[in-house]
Amino acid sequence: QQIQTTKKTHHQLKSETTLNDIIEECGFGTFQWLYLTLFGLIYLSDAAEIALSGIILSTLKCEWGLSSLEEGLIPFMVLVSYAIGSVIGGKLSDEYGRKKTANH
Repeated sequence: QQIQTTKKTHHQLKSETTLNDIIEECGFGTFQWLYLTLFGLIYLSDAAEIALSGIILSTLKCEWGLSSLEEGLIPFMVLVSYAIGSVIGGKLSDEYGRKKTANH
């Protein structure tokens, strides 16, 4: 008897590979937990900044004598700065890579 083997091309193998397959192959170890924890804390600090700005805003309004317009501009400018930073960070990541951008 002759055994017939099927050779798959690189494209066929690539199209059949899923994200779960890659994670199973690489594993989820100490580095991944450290990475997940680090970026989770960074995300938490961003969320805390927005939440705290809402809490201290009423105190700042009285202390600095802010008008309603100025009081509204403070959280607005925080979100605008996030948007600008995201665009710049995205462009730098595309140009130089995520690793180099995140480390500088």
